[in-house]
Amino acid sequence: MSLCKAHPRSLSIGKLIVCLAVAISALLVEGTVVRATSYLSVTFDELIAGADVIFVGEVTDVRPFPLNTRDGPVIKTRVVFRVSDPLWGTSNVLEVFDFLGGE
Repeated sequence: MSLCKAHPRSLSIGKLIVCLAVAISALLVEGTVVRATSYLSVTFDELIAGADVIFVGEVTDVRPFPLNTRDGPVIKTRVVFRVSDPLWGTSNVLEVFDFLGGE
């Protein structure tokens, strides 16, 4: 018999608390709105046409950092690339990209 399907009077206090915690968690999760991000698929040609820079390079540093905004701190990740072959839109030796979220 399942732990929480037993008659409440036959459960120990510890098991009853576990069952209540599971039930409350299920109710909270069920009411939570989950938002997903999706992107339209693009072809390789569309990807190239929309690129600001195109290069061959090597990652030299990855570092998360906090950014203070009026809504509170946001974690971003800075990635530094050493450019070995600039193909389009750059002549820099280094390119630095910042991404939302930590590493």
